Order: sequence, then C-alpha cells, then structure tokens
Amino acid sequence: PVRFACLFSGNGFHKAEWSAQGAGSQMKLGKVLQSLEPHREKMLFIQGLYNAEALKGNIHSSQTGNLLSGAPLAAGGTIRSGTSIDQLIAQKYGTQTKVPSLVLGCEKSIASVHKNYSMLYSSNISWSSPTTPTPLEIYPALAFDRM
Repeated sequence: PVRFACLFSGNGFHKAEWSAQGAGSQMKLGKVLQSLEPHREKMLFIQGLYNAEALKGNIHSSQTGNLLSGAPLAAGGTIRSGTSIDQLIAQKYGTQTKVPSLVLGCEKSIASVHKNYSMLYSSNISWSSPTTPTPLEIYPALAFDRM
C-alpha cells in the first residue's frame, strides 16, 4: 500500500541527519534515517517547497496550520485552512489499509487565539477538511493498538 509521512518539528532539527541525497539505489540517507535503508528504493524525499501563505500572519500559527495544504488561513476566531495532502492521500488510498490515516502528536491541541490566529493552527498540520483538524493521537500505546 501507499504510505505518506510528514515529520514536523516546530523548533527545527539538524537537517543533514534527517534528509536524503540522491535517489533509488544511489540514495544516501541521513544518520537518523539509516533504519529505512532497506526501503530506500521505494522512498521519495521532497525538499525545497515554498509556501508563501506561511509568511502571512504571525510567526507561529500561520506557519504551521497550512504546512500540508498551502491554503490561506482565516484570522481571528474563525477556523479555515485547507484539506491537507495527507488527508487527500488517505481519502484516495485509505481503503487499502486497516488505518486510513494516523496522525501523531506530542500534546493536546490548544483552543485559544494568539496574535489574531487560532492556536489550533499551531497544534495541527493535518486537516480533514478546511474547518476540521484531523484528531491527533498523543499516546504511543494507543497508536500502536490501532495498527
């Protein structure tokens, strides 16, 4: 089955260890990705995308809430992003797997407004619809049980 993964770190990361150079059998994986070596010919790493919408608004919420959609975000207490690419993939291929989509998180979503943008944008990169963030699973054991 088709798999899609997006890793997001709001505080950044050491890029060289989380990236790949080249393609197919010639692909060189960063240190953190070494365990994926047996699958490298089946993987595609996309880098260098530019999201102009993320530069609008405040530095936190508006740079997270549309990461996987590129959609403009509504300001104020209104929630509007865009259906994210992971959920579009789940809609198309989700019937091929037991769990169509598994969205992991580190903490519960925050329901407040900061600098005129909902904090739901800061807490969610995956959106089932333009107005609905995909529920996060924050407990690893429960995520494992679902699979």
